[in-house]
Amino acid sequence: MSLDLSGEYLTPDISILPKQPIDYSKKTIKYTKAPIAVIEILPPTQILADLFVKMHRYIDLGVNSVWIIEPMSKTVWVFNSKKEQTTFTKGLISDSETGIALEMNDIFQ
Repeated sequence: MSLDLSGEYLTPDISILPKQPIDYSKKTIKYTKAPIAVIEILPPTQILADLFVKMHRYIDLGVNSVWIIEPMSKTVWVFNSKKEQTTFTKGLISDSETGIALEMNDIFQ
């Protein structure tokens, strides 16, 4: 799924959207409203700074929460709508913007 936010096209790894019907019969699904949250997973071929740049774009375009997951170090950064960062390396990941909470062990097994 691609996001078309104010004419800027972005494709996060995961988008969390409000519950609504989606027409999956279309070849390309474009969503024009800011998702509740997006999650980006750092691939081995990309540098972390690239995802931090994307985080700023997402929040500037109205996304309330951005998660960046770095599998090698088993680290999750959660950014709120004010671009305030919380870093998680163990225990419970808690996102105050969305109310989502996940155990690190459920992400990194």
